[in-house]
Amino acid sequence: MRKTLVLIFIFIGIGCSQNSSDFFIGKWQILRVVEDTTSIVLNDNWIHIKSDGTFTGYDGESNTNENGKWTYKINKKVLYLDDASGDSMNSKWILSFKNDTLFFKNKKNNSYLISKKVN
Repeated sequence: MRKTLVLIFIFIGIGCSQNSSDFFIGKWQILRVVEDTTSIVLNDNWIHIKSDGTFTGYDGESNTNENGKWTYKINKKVLYLDDASGDSMNSKWILSFKNDTLFFKNKKNNSYLISKKVN
């Protein structure tokens, strides 16, 4: 019985923490990209999701910065990223959070990003 109560509180806590955009606001080091059965470790990639509805990202491999706006659909737990130029970066990510890890899942190409918050 005690284990059941602990699990219920854990699930309630996880659900509540994702009912606002507060849980993903901050700078996230993107550690890995996983697509199907392939996993690629990233060295210097990050995204800074700001509370004002904007984001900044950096791709260490190509040494490029990205800027844009984000929106979050709370009921679907979906984050939309739109780059500043209006080009092809527009993307849809299903977010999930476990312990200190944020997962960005992209159903379109069956991939996800694994990230840790940068202090």
